[in-house]
Amino acid sequence: MAAHHARQRCGAGGTRDEGIDFVFATTRRMQVVQVLLDAEMPLTVLDIRDRTKWLAGSVIAKILRRMLNAGYVTGSGHYGTKFELRAERRDEVQRTFEIFSLVNSEPQPLPVEAKDVPKDGLVS
Repeated sequence: MAAHHARQRCGAGGTRDEGIDFVFATTRRMQVVQVLLDAEMPLTVLDIRDRTKWLAGSVIAKILRRMLNAGYVTGSGHYGTKFELRAERRDEVQRTFEIFSLVNSEPQPLPVEAKDVPKDGLVS
């Protein structure tokens, strides 16, 4: 029941009282891996949100699948569902996400539609 209410109330930043500490989101201009860790929480919920294209969100889904395979989190492994961090792996996961944040924080250029590219190949 609490998880249901958490799903309804959590925004892009989550709600601290519901234990939603890790939130992943995509924006229109770049891939964002936003890490919010509250060391006092006994359990962390991963909430996947893709507000743009599935392709951008799939990058995040791949990271989560790796974490599932490594035993860091429990969940269904399907994109768009909730995942729970195993409390005993919290420190390892925090280090892992610090690395992922660095790797995935560089702005990604948006693909240019072919019709927008002039014949000389330069985009104004």
